[in-house]
Amino acid sequence: MGPSLHHYWCVQYYIPRIKAILNSDTVDFFPHATPFPEAHLKDYLKQSVSNIISILAKPPPTTSLSLTADITEDSQRKQKEFQIIKNKKKLPNPINIIPFNET
Repeated sequence: MGPSLHHYWCVQYYIPRIKAILNSDTVDFFPHATPFPEAHLKDYLKQSVSNIISILAKPPPTTSLSLTADITEDSQRKQKEFQIIKNKKKLPNPINIIPFNET
């Protein structure tokens, strides 16, 4: 289906049954409303649980057993670094703003 370039406001379409290209001035497009698949929270949760079970049943070969320990140590190290930076960086006292009166 496409525009019929030699006819004003017409559409050109192919009919396989008669193996011919015809011109028409009216066209109906259907379906008018195509349903869009929806994903609900329940679907996401089912998929997540399924993924977790499959990983626990057959863990990938690169998975470290001390992964949680590494994450915990890393977060503690970052927290200490943040405290050091926070203590070094002293913010100046806020400035009092006095409103300007035009008299």
